Amino acid sequence: MESTKPIRCAICANLGLKQCQACQKIFYCSIEHQKEDWKRHRAECSPFILRSNDELGRHFVAARKIRAGSIILDEYPLIFGPRWSSIGQTSKNYEYCLSCCKPLLDKRNICQKCTWPLFCSISCTKTQAHAENECRLFVKKKVKYRPIVLPSPALYRGIIILRALLTKPTRSNSNQSESSVWKLITNLQYERSDKSTNGSQLDNQLINQFRSYFKLKNLLDNENEWTQVSGAIDVNAFSLERVENEGEEASEVTALFDKASLFAHSCIPNCTWGIGYSPKFSMRIRTSQAIEKGEILTVSYNPNWGYFGNLKRMKMIGDTGGFRCNCRRCADPTELNTFMSSLTCPLPNCTGNFVPPVNSSTEKFPIWTCSNNPCQCIVCPETELLQLTENVEQEWNEIISNFKFLPVSVSVQLMGKFISSHSGTMLHRHHWLIQQASRTLVRTVGNHIKELSAHHLIDFITQCRYLLEIANILNPGISLERGKFIIF
Repeated sequence: MESTKPIRCAICANLGLKQCQACQKIFYCSIEHQKEDWKRHRAECSPFILRSNDELGRHFVAARKIRAGSIILDEYPLIFGPRWSSIGQTSKNYEYCLSCCKPLLDKRNICQKCTWPLFCSISCTKTQAHAENECRLFVKKKVKYRPIVLPSPALYRGIIILRALLTKPTRSNSNQSESSVWKLITNLQYERSDKSTNGSQLDNQLINQFRSYFKLKNLLDNENEWTQVSGAIDVNAFSLERVENEGEEASEVTALFDKASLFAHSCIPNCTWGIGYSPKFSMRIRTSQAIEKGEILTVSYNPNWGYFGNLKRMKMIGDTGGFRCNCRRCADPTELNTFMSSLTCPLPNCTGNFVPPVNSSTEKFPIWTCSNNPCQCIVCPETELLQLTENVEQEWNEIISNFKFLPVSVSVQLMGKFISSHSGTMLHRHHWLIQQASRTLVRTVGNHIKELSAHHLIDFITQCRYLLEIANILNPGISLERGKFIIF
């Protein structure tokens, strides 16, 4: 019979009967010794605990009260690669460096080992992500650049999946346990709650193309593994586009993390995330608000989703994230009284707004109703209201398509006219299209702020305060969105 080693108090080495409820890794003999050790232990103690339920699956909750602005996670990615969407499309029609994920505008720089193009310098060929993964494989299999059968979007989707598959133990070492990275990847949730076939159709084509061109029949003999990895990336990966150095093209990266992937999504999150510079692309998560013990820790998987109203945002989440969000913003037709999807009521003397039903996407004939209870207006079918919104959105898209070709003064005038024409007349003043115009105006004018007249400066500050008013509701606390406008 094996003896069990007694658990000792971290202070006095007596029998430890009290466990730290946060990290569950250290014990004490009494509450007094736990308090005494807290100043030391706090630095190593996890501020969150893993929980699970039917709605969210596995997720983190706060192990204790956490102050706003606290860094609660620093983590390196399990795998990363050039950014792509769940349907295999990169954001631009470029080819990308496999190390720094920057667009390849100059293809003269190539890896001297595998001959695949790299962007910056010889340093990119030495980064672990490329040199110890596909580079070795390409050399071994004599795979030259570029596979004509694979268009760029599909190629980069396949590369990041390939990097995950290369973390598997080799057949020659089949008796050893699976690599820790492979275990972590395959332990991630990958089943979609919304059944989308775009990704699976692309993967069926990709796996056959990779098998033949990259000569990977043995590595890809299990199609379920490819599907699992692809699904795990679709559901859990974070993507970012950011200019690292002035004058350079933006890095566009998709990265998969272990712990960060377990933060629940919310369209009004209590934490924010950021990805560091290449080549490490480390993740940092900090709290944007004070968080109570037991509260679910949430981030927005894609902060850009928050710029859109419920109807458009929930479709984007379903299409690219593969799930349905049930946060309190998505569950409220008024979006916490911001009315970002709402149209003004057409009846004279009525100050209400048409709001969509919460389950618009699941109802056969969704009906919008006026938010003003005493209003006797006729309810309106969704198809009619969406057509009105689409007409305004088309007008906005035409302005944006010609935006970069116009002088700044003309662009500002067009945006101001768009806002005054639709804000409060047909669209609610907080409608996401009005916000888009206001945000674009602020960004454009902000780049020429020294040239502004007093009149235009007042308009600029007015727009900043307008956007801050909305950010205070939808991005409360210490958030980048509030920070953009609060200084004005």
